Amino acid sequence: MISDSYKTIRKETSAEFTEKKSVFIGYICPIDTEADAHEFIRKIGEKHVSATHNVYAYINREGNAARYSDAGEPQGTAGVPVFEVLKREELTGVCVVVTRYFGGILLGAGGLVRAYSKACAMAVEASGICVYKKHIMLSFEADYSMAGKLNYELPKRGAVHIETAFSDKVKYNFMSLPENVGKLDGFLSDVSAGQLKLCTLGEKFAPED
Repeated sequence: MISDSYKTIRKETSAEFTEKKSVFIGYICPIDTEADAHEFIRKIGEKHVSATHNVYAYINREGNAARYSDAGEPQGTAGVPVFEVLKREELTGVCVVVTRYFGGILLGAGGLVRAYSKACAMAVEASGICVYKKHIMLSFEADYSMAGKLNYELPKRGAVHIETAFSDKVKYNFMSLPENVGKLDGFLSDVSAGQLKLCTLGEKFAPED
């Protein structure tokens, strides 16, 4: 069953800290496809081509694809901890690359797990988490004489404005949570004596706030 909502991050960003002279930089980016993840991994790898390691993990909504890599660190000490942070936060549509510049002091397996987990968690916190919910894309046309009332009333009934076009009539393009569509349709019918009708254009996931 496909969920009507999912958690992801707000923006691409990074966070950095030093642990026993090793520098860890956690980079995080929202993704829509696996190709987006691969491109982000490539970009960070090119930016830090001289780094000791560029560890990554990503989870994508499309096909529920998930991958991670230790990138030369001891098995299970880098990619898995990064991946586990994403899973614990129930995130999807996200890619993380943690760059490490070795400082000459060995951290041990436990130290590596903690450091890579921390780098990912810091990047997630810096980006912020948001919930995306399924919205219904809607449209209708109305006379100019109704525009003032509609502009005031539609947002109060859960309409999220996308675009207003002006020609011989005013065309409203907006989206709404599924549970608000019936109320919007009823309002338009009441306010226009049954003349205004909603046209459903499709579905889109958008931030809750």
